[in-house]
Amino acid sequence: MNEIYFNTIAKSIFSFTNAQVMTLYDLATQCPNVAGGAVYKARDLYKLICDTTNFDDDVYCYGIARLSNTSANTNTSISSTVKMYPNPANNMVTFDFNETNIESTVLKIRSSLGNFIMSVNIPANETQHTIDISALTSGVYFVSIISNKKSIYYDKLIIQR
Repeated sequence: MNEIYFNTIAKSIFSFTNAQVMTLYDLATQCPNVAGGAVYKARDLYKLICDTTNFDDDVYCYGIARLSNTSANTNTSISSTVKMYPNPANNMVTFDFNETNIESTVLKIRSSLGNFIMSVNIPANETQHTIDISALTSGVYFVSIISNKKSIYYDKLIIQR
């Protein structure tokens, strides 16, 4: 966290690499009760990238709410550019992208308690991607997708076996 700050903002550099964006997002979507004050610092820096994102600690600490975005409608996804199916899922889950991704996209899965479970890189220009979730136990998970340095999707994934 400090390294990102000192290599950017402290040097009056207000742009971030994809790796820095992913690091900030990973930290910003953790429970501050577990990860501490660095979570709030990461959220502040992430707001420089995407100022419409609001982080809900109930999601990350207790798994009972959703990430909200001021430009979002009442749907749980931040954007209608992604469709996830089947949900509930068993061993595989597919994501359809209505728009072509200009840059590579990262899909992250967290437990209902906000713990990081897995990350999947989706290549640029891919319109459909299926991931193997057979190693995950039955339960409720949260999926987030970041593309072009912005959150484009956030929803609940249920795994039933």
